[in-house]
Amino acid sequence: MNENETKAEWWQTFFYGPWQDVQLSGYPEEQGYFDDQQNLRFASRVAEALRAEGRFLIDIHVAESIFPKFRERDWQWVCQDPPLRILEERQWNLDSGRIESTWSFIGETTSSHRISMRIYTYRELCELLRAAGFSRFEAFETGTQQSFRLGSPRLSPIAQK
Repeated sequence: MNENETKAEWWQTFFYGPWQDVQLSGYPEEQGYFDDQQNLRFASRVAEALRAEGRFLIDIHVAESIFPKFRERDWQWVCQDPPLRILEERQWNLDSGRIESTWSFIGETTSSHRISMRIYTYRELCELLRAAGFSRFEAFETGTQQSFRLGSPRLSPIAQK
């Protein structure tokens, strides 16, 4: 913040842009629970906040990263003392493109939670981002800067305005 800029002006610029670049980790974790229209509205707002040529880096699971290792049932120990185990049952819904999951937490008490998460293919994600105002895309494997490919653990696409 320079001498001529007030705190209010600085915060307004910070929250409302325009930004050169934006990074969002866990995009599906935040966005996957919404429907396609809500996801498009969010991506459109990011595009609006970016300057011309601005880039949007996302860290996301897509179908190409999930399906090669997809399991309908899984479990894991979260901690041993006190003991807590998580059981997860998953189903792929072909019509909605969502994974429907039930998470059961088993420890001193037991509880279950249902989760529905939208899983895009890389192509669908690019189509959504194109509709939101982005025009160029690069696809990398998260954390390696290698080209994304089928079976990569996660996708880090860069969408440019």
